[in-house]
Parts: sequence; structure tokens; C-alpha cells
Amino acid sequence: MVIFGAHSTSFAFDDRIISLGPGDDLQQSVDNLAPGQTIQLAPGRYYQSIVIHKKGTPEKPIRILGGKGVVFCGLNELKLEWNEIRRGVFQTKVTQPVRQLFVNQVMMTPARWPNMSWNERWENSKWPKAEADSNYGTLVDSNLASSNLDFTGCVAILNIGSWQTFRRVITKHQKGRDRFNYKTDPNSRLVKASHPAEIDRYCIYGEAALDAPEEWFYDDKSQALTLYPPEGRNPRQLMIESKGNPTGILCQDCAYLTISGIQFRGTTVRMKNINHCQLENIQIEFGSAISNPFGPNTPLSDELKSSFNARKWFGETSVDVLTEVFGHDNVIRNVVCKYSEGPGLTVGGKRNLIENCLFQDIDWHGLDYGFGIDLLAAAPVTVRYVTLDHSGGSEGLRLANHGASLVEFCHLHHCGLRQSDGAIIQTSGASSSGTEIRYNWVHDHEAFHWGGNGIRGDDGARRLQIHHNVVWNCREKGIVTKGDGHNIYNNTCFNNSKIDILVPRNRLPQKTNELVKQNINTRVFNNLSGVSGSWYWENPKLPPYGLSENNRALVLSELRDIRSFDFRPTKRMNGTDAGQDKPTANSSNRPISMGAYDFDQPKPAVGYQRRN
Repeated sequence: MVIFGAHSTSFAFDDRIISLGPGDDLQQSVDNLAPGQTIQLAPGRYYQSIVIHKKGTPEKPIRILGGKGVVFCGLNELKLEWNEIRRGVFQTKVTQPVRQLFVNQVMMTPARWPNMSWNERWENSKWPKAEADSNYGTLVDSNLASSNLDFTGCVAILNIGSWQTFRRVITKHQKGRDRFNYKTDPNSRLVKASHPAEIDRYCIYGEAALDAPEEWFYDDKSQALTLYPPEGRNPRQLMIESKGNPTGILCQDCAYLTISGIQFRGTTVRMKNINHCQLENIQIEFGSAISNPFGPNTPLSDELKSSFNARKWFGETSVDVLTEVFGHDNVIRNVVCKYSEGPGLTVGGKRNLIENCLFQDIDWHGLDYGFGIDLLAAAPVTVRYVTLDHSGGSEGLRLANHGASLVEFCHLHHCGLRQSDGAIIQTSGASSSGTEIRYNWVHDHEAFHWGGNGIRGDDGARRLQIHHNVVWNCREKGIVTKGDGHNIYNNTCFNNSKIDILVPRNRLPQKTNELVKQNINTRVFNNLSGVSGSWYWENPKLPPYGLSENNRALVLSELRDIRSFDFRPTKRMNGTDAGQDKPTANSSNRPISMGAYDFDQPKPAVGYQRRN
């Protein structure tokens, strides 16, 4: 059988290969796929969506293959008549809702107060601080009064729950008023929460805020799109695109399926109830967006019925779709994901592998219950050679609370940029026993106000193995392990503001369900790091209850060159086996050392490794 694609330049004699181009009916070809067949996509832009319900076999997998120049695009170009409604501001009517807008391939900012361009998305100064009279339901800030704007009906993004952020319509405000009101949930934990000055942060989106170049506003009722284009430009001279198709490829109830070599722009791929599938050599830009930047949360209808993810569990679903993989025994490899307004990746199921992936500029609002990479429903999961570079949520890589997962050779940094609390790598609960976190670089958790840890075994954690990591520049603690039975060894930690390694003796006062005495059976040894058993407010400072041996604070001059990520020591530093059941170095007969690296070992490869 020979099948020709409309844009094919050659044909295939192999009856298992189907060559298709952008002008072909992809869905029809997908519906007719049989085990062992491959769809090979020609270069070009694909504006179609496809839904795949197919199962291959181990001997005859099904493959959807792209290559250089194969792009699934969810953006529609708007070729419309524009009217100038005031100097430099233009308006038109559209037939579809606008959720993201691009001018000459640059993302524009929904009308926002305070003003913020796309390039300023990580500047803290663009997030005002609430003042002392604020409480749940009312936000107070004297800058609201001086704005001389009425924000009634606009949407506030409210980081009022430390590790939870909410989008709420402003129900009451007026010009000159220093406070606004928003709807509350009587069952929320925030009803009884205190709101001290400058902890809560916020921003506002709405028509009242449309006053700067590169801003836009869409009115659902009138279907009017208003654009303040880049300074001095006329929209008739610009390429203007709107996000129209949030899901490029949806795979459901699939097995032994590979999707490889495809770029997604303004759309993404979703895989649900799939087993033994591979997602590899994929690039995703602007894969998820706020479902309605100027109105209440309105997730897609099938998301309401979707399998578990943390955002639905905690009652917030601000984002239209997630880049998600749910199922068992799947591989996510060589994926580059940038500029997602939600998590970079959400994974659920058992025995999944995430390998050699890059997630960059993720969730710059810190929406909902903030994760950069959401693995809360993935147990166990293996994560290796992954880079997470700038993420707004308080928890960068959020592991499941059950199952023994493995995280290794990852470079995770600049997280928690839009929330408080959390850790760059986080797990909790006794059922996560056996989770191993090793050979990672973790740094710069820059929480809004408080918290900010590198690696954390949170409430109830048991028997974590945390070793050979380098952790630095976190707002509070480098490594912290609540619970008991952990092994924490051969880590290098420095420049963490309060404590490099905390192995607390006592539970937090409000955690009455936790062990009264913590970490009695925990072992901490061979760390180039200060180690404490006392919370920073506790005095006198005491060591951990369990074994604590051969740990000491690092002098930075003892490392070769931290600016180039060379954390090998300048000389040998002898360690101890501390009665450890398994080797603390490699399987050779190397002497046991202190810290994450031996002085004479090769410089390791950590994080995403770009493939040509």
C-alpha cells in the first residue's frame, strides 16, 4: 500500500509508513491506523487538532513522527479592520474569545495594573504588597487610591495563601479608594488566617488598566478586542495572532504509541489513560494559558472530568489545559517546554520516566497551588537530567506523597518566584518512604516573603535518601527533613539564608499530628554543610537527635569555581561510612569523602543536555 500526502515530495514503499502534510486530513488517517504503522509528517504548520484512540503492541507500536519544521500551531492570525478609538488605541470585533495575544510573535500583556511588559514578568516590583488592614475578602493598599481608577469588575490575582494563589473578580471598588473587595469561600482555611502587612501580594487585570503599549483587553459580552500596540505602530501593519486551539494532540486510551519530533506553539499535547507510550523530541511554547484572563475560571469541559491533578484537588483550575501525561510505564524524553502559564508538565500514574527535559519560564503568576512540575499523582516516578529554570509556584518539582521515587542529575533553580513557603524539590508523608534525591543542583528558591527551601521532606516524611546534592542560595533552608528515618549524606550546601541543613528535633507547634520528637533514627554525615536540629527561632541551638557525624560548614574557597558550577573540592576531604548499609561513594574502591564530589573525579553532567 502506498499513501501519498498532499504536500509530500516523495512516497514510501513501506506499507507501515503513511506520509502526510499540512493540507491532509490527519484525523482520518489517525482513525485508520493499525498496529505497526507510522505517520510521517512533512514540514509545515498544522492548524488541525487530532484525537488518538489507538493501541499498538510491544512488537508493533504506532508512531506519529515529525521532524525539523513540523509545527502544530494553536494561534490564528487576526486579519481584521481596526478602528482607532483613542490616540494609539485600536479596537475590532472578533468571532472567537481571545485568551492570549501575540504581535509579531511577541506576547502582549493583558491590560494590567501595575503595568508590566512581557519582559518584566519576573520583576517583584510589579506585584504590590497588601497593607496592614487587609483581611480575607478585602485587600488594602494606598497605591489603589492614587491610581485614580475604579477596578470594579476586574480580576485580581491574589497571592494571599502563601502556597496558594487565587483569581477573584473584584466586587467593590471606586476611584480614590484604598481597598477593594472580592468573593470569599466560607470553607477556606484563609477565613482564620492572619494577613500581616506586606506578606500578601497581588495584581489586577481588566479594562480599567488598559493604558500602556503592548496591552490588550477582550470583552466577552461585546466580542470587542482592544489593543494598545507597541509604541507608534498601527495594527494594520502588524501580524496579530490569537490563541484559538489549546490542544493540538489529545491521546486517550492508548498503548504502545510514540509521538516524536513535533513543535507545539500556542497549543500542547495531552495524554490521558495511556500505557507504555513515549513522548519525545518535543518543543512546546505557550502551551497553556489562563482560561479567561478577564473573568472567572472557566476550564475546558473535559478538564472538569479529568483524572486527578493537584489544581483540581485544591479547588482551583485557572489554566485552560495542562501539558499532561496520565497512565503507567510511559517515557517523557527530550521535551523542551517554555512559557507555560500553568505547570510545565503534569504527570500521573505509576513507573513513568521523565528524562532530559527543559522547563523554562513557567507559571509567572504562581497560579493556584503552585507547582513547576506537578508529579503529585505520579507514584513512583523517575526524574533525571531535568532542568527547571524560573518557575512562579512555591514548589518546583512536586513529588507524590506515596511511592519510592528517584530524582537524579537535575538542575532546578529560581523557583517560588510568585509565592511563599515551599521547596524546589518537595515530598511528604510516610508513604513516600524510600524516595531518593541524589546528584542534583538546587538553588535560588526566592519566595515572595517567607519560606523558600531547596529540598524538603515535609510533614510525616519517612526514610528519604538525600545525598550528593549541591544546594545553595535558598531564602531559608537548603535541606530540611521532618519525620524520621532519613539518610542525609555527602551534600554540599552554602549561602542558604537561615540554615543549610535542618534535621529538626521537634515538630512545629501547630502540627499536632506529627511526631513529638523528630528524626530520632535519622543519620546525617559527610556533609560539607552546617547541620542543626533546631528551628531558627529555637534556643539554645542543638544537634539532631539521631546520628550526626563528620559534618562541617563549607568555606567557599574550598571549591574550585562555583561560578562555573564546578563544586569539586580543591583537595581530598575524608569522610566516614557512619555505619551506612550501602556505599556512600561509587562502587570503586575510592576513599569515602565529604561533600557532593571527590576532588579528582570528572566534572559531572547535570540537568538538561541539549541534543543537536
